[in-house]
Amino acid sequence: MPIAEVRKPYDAKIPGFPPLEAFKFLDAERYIEIHKPLSSKGDTVSVQTRHVNVLNKRLGSLVETETLVKEILPNENEENDSSVIARILTSCFIKGLTGFESVGKPTGILGVKVPTPDRQPDKEITQATLSVQPALYRQGSRDFNPLHIDPSIAQEAGLSEPIMHGLCTMGFAARHCLLAYPDLAIEKIKSMRVRFAAPVLPGETLKTKIWRDDDKKDHYNLLLKMKAGQW
Repeated sequence: MPIAEVRKPYDAKIPGFPPLEAFKFLDAERYIEIHKPLSSKGDTVSVQTRHVNVLNKRLGSLVETETLVKEILPNENEENDSSVIARILTSCFIKGLTGFESVGKPTGILGVKVPTPDRQPDKEITQATLSVQPALYRQGSRDFNPLHIDPSIAQEAGLSEPIMHGLCTMGFAARHCLLAYPDLAIEKIKSMRVRFAAPVLPGETLKTKIWRDDDKKDHYNLLLKMKAGQW
């Protein structure tokens, strides 16, 4: 497994922000909104990302970005809304980067708290992760942040050992929805929002509690709470 990039800094690409080492970037929240399926014909797509909100915090900064994945259609303006495949909102906490004026506007989606229903969950799913989960995930996702595989980097970040990628655990959450509700085909999922509240260690067992909300006429919402270990 290539780990030669362990000391390569990740460039935040925000005007006025210095390059920072990868372990200082922590996924805080992610929202994915599916507009239409990704074509299987090998069509060309574009990925456009912009920073929409940068918040100065006491121990670091919270950077919110919006990414549009678009299909490049023949003879059509790329700005056409019909070309949008997915919209992705990301909230990333950057440790130690503080002391500046906050700029931008909140998305209205990220950071919004959702209360846990005052009743027993409708479904529960338990699944063990692999001790090599981060090594496998980094190859498929191309997320080579050394925080997830290098013990020395993890310790420098204040962790006892490397932790799993947040998006990897998000994938487990989506899988648990499909396992809990067999009638829920993957193409029926319209959006998904996850807040990463605590790290998951490779090899830990994930337990997901699921509440189903059928109040909507044309769709239903699933609220999930996932924890590692005993719950």
